[in-house]
Formats: sequence, structure tokens, C-alpha cells
Amino acid sequence: MSKHLFRYFVFCGIIIICGAFTPVVGVAGASDVPFANEPFDVNNIPEPVPPPKEVRDFFDLDPFYQQWINVEGYPVLASANVSPYAVKETAWQIKQMIGHRSDILKALAQLRSRFSIIAHNEVRSDLPEFRDAPLSFYYDVRQRGGGGWATFGSEEQAFISGSVGIHEIAHAIHGIALDLLIDPTFDNRLKTLFYAATARGLWHGVTPNYSEYWAEAVTVWFHVPQLSPLKTREALKAYDPDVALLITEVFGDNDWRYTPIRDRLHLPHLQGFDPESAPWVEFPPGVEEAYEELRNPAINERNEWVNLPPYDPSMLPHLNESRNRSQADRYSVDWTDILVANIIDAEILFYWVNGCIYIRSIWRIQDNPPRSLSI
Repeated sequence: MSKHLFRYFVFCGIIIICGAFTPVVGVAGASDVPFANEPFDVNNIPEPVPPPKEVRDFFDLDPFYQQWINVEGYPVLASANVSPYAVKETAWQIKQMIGHRSDILKALAQLRSRFSIIAHNEVRSDLPEFRDAPLSFYYDVRQRGGGGWATFGSEEQAFISGSVGIHEIAHAIHGIALDLLIDPTFDNRLKTLFYAATARGLWHGVTPNYSEYWAEAVTVWFHVPQLSPLKTREALKAYDPDVALLITEVFGDNDWRYTPIRDRLHLPHLQGFDPESAPWVEFPPGVEEAYEELRNPAINERNEWVNLPPYDPSMLPHLNESRNRSQADRYSVDWTDILVANIIDAEILFYWVNGCIYIRSIWRIQDNPPRSLSI
């Protein structure tokens, strides 16, 4: 297959299959993290400045980043295009959430994790960490935040609701700090709670997996506006007391709740900020046009849509790759990104059997009630 982006148009509702961005980084000692012991005061947040050399070197930061605020070693970063108020507000939110857990902040920094903010006129692929990531034509429009090693949020969301930043840092706390350094039992305990909750019919249509279950529950815990019908900590405790206990274990049950930025303009880090001047998203030229092609393959101006021949399920035993690759060769194969979209008025069941990610994968698509459509 070509190393160029390969799009498989089957249906239309859009499922993207691609690997999460997880770089290979070493774990630094806590004492090696620059400025980790520098206190952070929510009532005296400094103006963002360009990252100093020791921070650039430790986190391997691109010159793209011209604004930095240190939250006990964990860097909040942005280009020069981002309003300094968005950088300060994001740092404020992080400290309010987990400022009492310096071990979490230090663990994130030890793994060289970071929180980046994209400007209202920037997109995900502008961030150095995502410049070479696949499927930017999709994610640049759909994603204004993401959680993990390279957590990011957007300038406009920092001003509007706080939902993206708090949701995404919850992902980083789970998948990076707790899972990799602080508590190796956390991930399995969270999975167990998720399966038990869904078995009881909870969170239906809100949390498709246990990672989102955690992040959505955390946003409810802090009263952040989001899609869940639950809006308060008290409602969460009554609805799903098990996940509420797990959240308490991580964040405690303190008094802080998120409130809209308009209601706290008196805070020191917001002095001089005018909500009426807050920007809204302005996509760079061509980004929305490329995304529109996903929704209308008839456009196909770049000859990017390809239809693959379907196979009858009886062919399943014969679909194995016949060529055996060496271990070294497995890492040199060209990657293919597959996009599946749903344009029919019916529910589709999509199964992915991954025999070996470097050699072959088997895809089975059914309608509902189950009837095999293609393999």
C-alpha cells in the first residue's frame, strides 16, 4: 500500500482508526525537572514568558512555543498568537484541580508531558507534537483539545467554559501520571468500575469507553458544563457513587467548583480581561474545505477516495498475509490510515480483529440486527 494517506469510504458517521500519539520518552528523576520546586500561587500568577533554556532542553520544546507558565514543574505552553489570559487561566484551572497533589504535577513533568494551548486561529497540526500526525484534515476541524502525553486545549475554550482543559487534563492524570508512575492499579480499577456502571445501565450514550467515563465524571465533579445530564458533584455521588469515591481518592472532596469566567473577573489573573473581546475559532484557509470532503465524497477533487472490494465472510480463512516479515522489517512498513463513515440510516456494528498491527488486520462490518456486510 502507498505511504500516502489512504481513505476507505464505506459508510458515513465517521469512525477514525488510528494509533494514539505516545512518544518514547525516558522518565526523569523528580530532582531533574526544572523549576519543579518553585511554588505556584493562584493569586499571583505571573505573565507568561518564553520558556527558559533549561525548560526548552528538558522538554525538547520547539521554537513555536513562545509563552510558558510553570505549574510546579508542569509546563503550560502556547505560541505568541495566544492571549496571555488564556495561558494564565489554564494554569489557574490546573492548579485548582490538582494543586494539592504535587506528586501528580511532578509525575507529569518527569514524563515530559505538557499542556499546550492552540490559538483561536491555529489548529492541532500547528502544534509541533502533532505536525506529522495522520488524519490532520479531520482532527484539525473536529478536535480543539486532547488529553495524554501532549495534552492540549484551545484559547477560545479557556474563555468560554473550561470544559476542554479540565476534561483533557483528567485524561493526562489518568493515562500518564497515575498509570505510568504513581498507581499502576488505577487503570484496572477504573475499568472495573466502568464495566460495572455500564452493566447497570449508567452513562448510556455519554461515555463510550472507560477513559471517557473517567474524564466526563471528573468534569461533572468540578461542575464544568458538558454533555452529561449530571451537572453537580452531589448528583454524581448519588448517580455513580463508586466513580465518585475514585475521584475523591485522586482529587479529594474540596470546595473548588468551576464557575464561568464572567463571574470571576475580579481575580488577579483576569484583571484587564474583557470577555467581549474573546476570540472565536478562525480556521486557516483550506482546512474546512478539506474536512467537507469527508462529508461529501462526490467532491473528490484530490482523487483521495478509494473503494475497496468487499469479501464474503467465507473468505476469512484465506485473508492472511502470505509474506512473513522479519522483526526489523515490521517497523519499516508504510502505514495506512483508514477512515470509515456511515451514510445509511441504520446502526452499523464495526469489528476490528488485529492479528498483527505491522502485517495485517481483519475488519468485519455488520448491520443491526447482525448481518455481515463485508470483511
